[in-house]
Amino acid sequence: MERIGATVDKIVSSALALVLLFMFTLIFLNVVLRYVFLTGLPIAEELARFGFLWTTFLGAFLAVREDRHIGITGLKGMIDSRHHRIIDRVTYALKVIILMVVLVGAYEIFIANIGGRSPVSGAPVAIGFLSIMTGSAILLTVFITRLYVLMVRSKRGTLQ
Repeated sequence: MERIGATVDKIVSSALALVLLFMFTLIFLNVVLRYVFLTGLPIAEELARFGFLWTTFLGAFLAVREDRHIGITGLKGMIDSRHHRIIDRVTYALKVIILMVVLVGAYEIFIANIGGRSPVSGAPVAIGFLSIMTGSAILLTVFITRLYVLMVRSKRGTLQ
């Protein structure tokens, strides 16, 4: 299972690096064109916006996988360590519920905008909503897996 996770991490990291390189190149080229040639690429802003959406969700996945996301530990610090398992289960369950709502909402917006096109590039507007769906689905998988592991370990009595 960990091997699959490492492979997925490499794929997502590579995709993230490619999108960031694409965004950097577009924006740098646009800046050079504006200041040197007094012109620009109108398409650069739209494509960079799509790239930014994808980097947000791909980066969120990597942060969650490595436990480098922002966590609020104040409540957990005030409660006895025996009850940390309960807090962990509740927080993962809430994350799963919230991500399900986000995934369903993003799907509905994706379907509603499936025929829409960006004004300058003509790219499908649904690409942006696809990033939300993809990111939510990947994060949902991670949190469901973690919740399952917590439940199985607590039934076996191996969770501290």
